[in-house]
Amino acid sequence: MLVNQKISLPRFPGSDLVVYTVVLSADPASTLNYFVCVIYSKYSRNTYVSQLDSHYTDRQRLAFFKTGNGDWTSADFKSHLYDFQDAIYCKHQYYAVDS
Repeated sequence: MLVNQKISLPRFPGSDLVVYTVVLSADPASTLNYFVCVIYSKYSRNTYVSQLDSHYTDRQRLAFFKTGNGDWTSADFKSHLYDFQDAIYCKHQYYAVDS
């Protein structure tokens, strides 16, 4: 189990991003093949965002990284504006809950 260890990940694209949750699919100390899921938002919940923009910019989104791919992939759900609160990895799948 990885405790108080650092892993190298590519820089997350964009600025003014706040990462709330990080979920690993496996222990990076025991395998080189793993996924990383993050819940992030463009602004901190404490940052003032106009009411018109808050539905898009202040919501918490998902992004994924797979070792060997070299870049992050954002999950963009155009049909629904999710505001993710938590995520887990179980039996080779990520599950996330929104508010």
